[in-house]
Amino acid sequence: MNNIIPKGIGRSGTTLLRMVLMDLFNTEFLPLGFVSDNYRCIIDNSKCHEYGHINKGDICFLAVRDIRDVIVSRIRTNSDLASNSIITPEQLFKELDNQSELQRQLKHFSRFIDNYNPILVRYENVDNNINHIFDLVEENLNVVINEETKKIINKKHCKEAVMERQHKLKNFSEWEHHYMVHGHHISKNKTDWKNLIPKELHKEMNPILDPYLKKLGYEI
Repeated sequence: MNNIIPKGIGRSGTTLLRMVLMDLFNTEFLPLGFVSDNYRCIIDNSKCHEYGHINKGDICFLAVRDIRDVIVSRIRTNSDLASNSIITPEQLFKELDNQSELQRQLKHFSRFIDNYNPILVRYENVDNNINHIFDLVEENLNVVINEETKKIINKKHCKEAVMERQHKLKNFSEWEHHYMVHGHHISKNKTDWKNLIPKELHKEMNPILDPYLKKLGYEI
């Protein structure tokens, strides 16, 4: 049996990815059962954002996102800011600092991609479109997910359902254990770093992020 391991850079859709994979491959989450008896999903909540070790035969799905949007999302959730708040230089440079949590994750997952060739799950493709995860699973694992299973998972984890759960929580430090949803977990508005990070800061930000953006396949 092969292990399915979801990982991801924080604020890149890792929670959605792991919940969908858990439902697909673990019968205790979805009574409809496995889409294949050849796979099982392994979740270690403390290590979803960590580099970790992947055994031979394990298959990793890695949630990624334009790092500049990750920065905006991290600042928004950590500071409880409105989704349209302009990022300040102090906030940006804190994230770009070589010792920041974001920089640590970027360095780790840069090596992870080089060593393990994970299946990249782009936030931009799955935001409000869970079917993209189904497509990646079917294409890469050679399995078929029945339509009823897709319908149930879409209903459980669609953006509207997540928004309803997070409204019961005061802030990002509070979270709902079963669905792993925090307060202010997602925003109704689409994150657009070009409008939220002042243009005068781009020339200082881009050289630091360019190597990671290039590796992840994002426009520099």
